[in-house]
Amino acid sequence: MLKTEPKANNTLWLFSLIAALLFALIMSINFYLIKQNEEQISKSAANDAKSLAVFIGKNITHSVETAKFLAQLHRDRILELASGGGYPYDLEEIISDVHRVLPDGSEFAITNQHGEVVMASDRLVIGNDCKALMRKTMRFLPMANVEAQAHISNTNQSHFDYMIPIQSLDSVAGLWMRFSFQPLQSFINNSQSDGYELVMVEELNSDVALLGSLKVQKNDNRLFNLLQNFSGFSEKSPVITHAPIQPVGWHILAIEKNQSMQAYRIQVFSVSMVLFALLLVIGVLISKQIRRLHSERQRLDQQFEHDKMFNAGPTVLLERGVDKGMTMSYASPNAQNLLHRTQQGFINAAYMDWVKDDDREAIRKKLIQSYSKGIDTVELIYRVLSADTAEYKWIYDLTHIVYDKMGNPLLLRGYITSIHAQKTAEKNANELIQAIPEPVFVTTLNGRIIEANQAAENLLGCDKQVFLGRTFSEWVDIDSFDAYENSKKTLIHQATTSSQQSTMPTNLLIRDANGRKIHVDLIFNLIELNNKKSIIKVVRDVTAQTRTQQQLQLAKEQAEGLAQARSRFVATVSHEIRTPMNGVLGMTDLLFDTPLNPQQQTYLHAIKQSGQLLLNIINEVLDFARFEEGEIKLKAEEASLKDILQEALHLLSANAEEKHLPLKLDFDSRIPESLLIDRIRIQQLIMNLVGNAIKFTEQGDIVIKIEMIRQTSDRVSLMLRVIDKGIGIDEKHLQGLFDSFSQADSNISRQYGGTGLGLAIAKQIVELMGGEIGVNSQLGLGSEFWVKLNFEIAADLTAINALEVIDDAAAASLNNKHILLIEDNEINQNVIASFVERLGAKVDIAENGLKGLDDWRLNADKYDMILMDCQMPVMDGYEVTRLIRSEETLAHPQRHIPIVALTANAMVDDRDKCIRAGMDDFMAKPIERHTFARMLQKWCQ
Repeated sequence: MLKTEPKANNTLWLFSLIAALLFALIMSINFYLIKQNEEQISKSAANDAKSLAVFIGKNITHSVETAKFLAQLHRDRILELASGGGYPYDLEEIISDVHRVLPDGSEFAITNQHGEVVMASDRLVIGNDCKALMRKTMRFLPMANVEAQAHISNTNQSHFDYMIPIQSLDSVAGLWMRFSFQPLQSFINNSQSDGYELVMVEELNSDVALLGSLKVQKNDNRLFNLLQNFSGFSEKSPVITHAPIQPVGWHILAIEKNQSMQAYRIQVFSVSMVLFALLLVIGVLISKQIRRLHSERQRLDQQFEHDKMFNAGPTVLLERGVDKGMTMSYASPNAQNLLHRTQQGFINAAYMDWVKDDDREAIRKKLIQSYSKGIDTVELIYRVLSADTAEYKWIYDLTHIVYDKMGNPLLLRGYITSIHAQKTAEKNANELIQAIPEPVFVTTLNGRIIEANQAAENLLGCDKQVFLGRTFSEWVDIDSFDAYENSKKTLIHQATTSSQQSTMPTNLLIRDANGRKIHVDLIFNLIELNNKKSIIKVVRDVTAQTRTQQQLQLAKEQAEGLAQARSRFVATVSHEIRTPMNGVLGMTDLLFDTPLNPQQQTYLHAIKQSGQLLLNIINEVLDFARFEEGEIKLKAEEASLKDILQEALHLLSANAEEKHLPLKLDFDSRIPESLLIDRIRIQQLIMNLVGNAIKFTEQGDIVIKIEMIRQTSDRVSLMLRVIDKGIGIDEKHLQGLFDSFSQADSNISRQYGGTGLGLAIAKQIVELMGGEIGVNSQLGLGSEFWVKLNFEIAADLTAINALEVIDDAAAASLNNKHILLIEDNEINQNVIASFVERLGAKVDIAENGLKGLDDWRLNADKYDMILMDCQMPVMDGYEVTRLIRSEETLAHPQRHIPIVALTANAMVDDRDKCIRAGMDDFMAKPIERHTFARMLQKWCQ
């Protein structure tokens, strides 16, 4: 902006400010004059209203006191007349005194005790309001509030009444007197002013004036319309002021007369507006003269700045003709710096002779199009010859076309700037883009492609002329469109909030010219190109890598599917084997209770040992599968480690006794009594290690040693050692001893049996607890397995029960107990029923879930416990349990029958599924007799 432009604005602003100040001054004077006038009128009205109120108050007080005097003077006569006695002379005396003392048209009446008129002055007409005053006063004696009340009679004459009650012993009468306001009307008329008039009203919001020129008839709302919004003097209310009349509480109002104040306001404002308009006209004339002088000064300043700008700046001004050669008529002084020609060399020269031949036709064509459409500004980019180097330079020419009145072009005024450096940079950038081996696209911020390299053409399978000018998003597959747009928005956001000008690779799916899908990684880079923000998109074809990743993902999913199938297979096989195993081992236990000869006992021991071995193999395979699937989770609870060890050794004692191997427990007394332990996993670890020692030891003892390594306030570190004098292990076999399906010698499996999973499971348990496991062994001398574990210290147990041994003596605790067994397998029915009956309880058998549900419904109070198989025909155990729990809630809210699952499904999920269905406990088949007995005793009690 030129320096002279703000001056014109400043002048206009100053004139506007002066006019505003002048207007404010005139308005201030107006408000002052109006306020002074209103204050003067208000003050005068207040004085007159107050004086009139005092005068009327004294007049009314005098009338009331006179009435009281007359009532007292004629007290006896009034009482006689009111009771129906007296003489006409008595009434005449009262009338005479009233007219003598109150000559201003006062009238009276005598009432009885009910307020009814007995006698009255001549031609007296009493209105309803007056009668109401009489009755009200006499009715509420002696509590009546005697006061004057104003009324307007039916003849529209205003007056006020006063009722005087008279009492003597049992006689009651009343003297009612009416006082006319007529004597006061002439006085109030004399008190009026030119600016306001005075009226008397009974109440401020009254619609009737008692005195004054505004006195109106009843039901005429003219005064009411004036007074309904009364709130003191304001432009909206005609009431100027008011004064109360004591002691009656009426009011004198001063009301603006004929809008005199409003007329004064209009008069003052009219004069001031005429004065302001006159001053404004004078100011406008002065302003026009100043602006004319200012415009002339501005023209001179602009001419000076114009010459100064083109002498010092890079922009050159050339004026050329519209002829074919563009003959030049003017060149700014700095033109010689651009084209390196003398000032005289420009005038009358043909400008088109200096323009490169390749660009001339494009210039002429664009100008002719502009002429035909009447466009007055056109942008031209071309090359022009520089005289000093004889080389062509790139020029940006912003040409303004000057037309005559007929619309014919007269002159080309061009503002010319060199863009040679920019074009050179673009050329270098384009060469760099072409040299990049990966596909590169240059786009606008909106995504329109403006340049690309050969690799980009190869990627899309077409010449770049096919996609130049189109948006890059047209080549993006619809499934990747959102990711593409989000990356573009991220780049623009980063550029505005930080210095980061590029994005991380975005994986997209694009389509080439033939519709083939291509997986690419796309990187956005923000650059400055032609003084505009542009985006360089670097594309890397990752189709091969993506296919490899997809194949790996497919292989992973297939592996996971195989693992799940393996788990299902293991669970199914476990279930199918456990069901008959329950019958084998159960019947074996039952046979031991029958008379047997030594040979039969030998055979039976072999059956039981083989069955138990098979069960151990099943358990190991199942546990291994659960560890592989990550299904094993620790469940720490407060327990005694010593008790857990003793219980585990008790379970192993039978196997040890068969081989005459003593089990010795060496337990460190410093170990805290109560620890947070996963009881099941610790017991499994001990049984695996000690069971392994029993298997490979033929003579000598087996020592289980527990010692404390370190103790803090809340944790304890322990070392567990299992020492045997078995066959020992060769050093070369120690390294893979804890691997799955691994044994020191392949012959061991054939000689001692087993799956080779026991130590692998032990290692997984220890690692799950965050501990360490190892072995020291010498071939032929024995082995020492050691385990380091850390436990949290729990609060001291108040009572830790020692190992509970259940034998036939425990059966007494189940006497008179009744148990419902729901089991579809007949052999398992016999085994479980025999176990229950040998413990002293009674048992009923249902062969499927629906039958069991019916038995419970018919005998809900009969059963102490339900043993539930899970997989059965007709209705499975889960559904039966849910129905029982639902019906218990509705019909037996105080009763909860224990339900224990007896199932061949031994996975962790199976136990959780039972608990979720509403069962209380879980026992996997085959059933161990003593464990089963403890479970029954637990829930039947």
